[in-house]
Amino acid sequence: AGSGGGGGGGGCLEVQPLRWGEDPAALLGFAGGGAFDVVVAADVLYHEEHFADLCATVRAASGPRTRVVVCCEQRRRDLRGFVTLLPAAGLELRAARTLEVPRRDDPAHVTAFRFFDIAVAATAS
Repeated sequence: AGSGGGGGGGGCLEVQPLRWGEDPAALLGFAGGGAFDVVVAADVLYHEEHFADLCATVRAASGPRTRVVVCCEQRRRDLRGFVTLLPAAGLELRAARTLEVPRRDDPAHVTAFRFFDIAVAATAS
């Protein structure tokens, strides 16, 4: 949510749930109106049929300076369906990273986590 301090230190953090496909306008009051400073979507890439709603909701909550991070455990082998929907929603992928973490119950095996750094596309601003 908004920092309340115009980007300087001493801001606040407000966490609010939002269903993909719902209009985030009611929550934008927490961001001071326009758009959120940061959008974090964690563990949301389960069902491909929801990817378009996720992209549309992220775009509706974002402005040109919003930082968007989508992260998930790599359960799906192929997340290209999500990435290919970004441009149609006015979003662009800035970076994609994978972090492998040893499992607590079996350190010989790792769990892979995917991180997508997303921004409003320059042409959509």
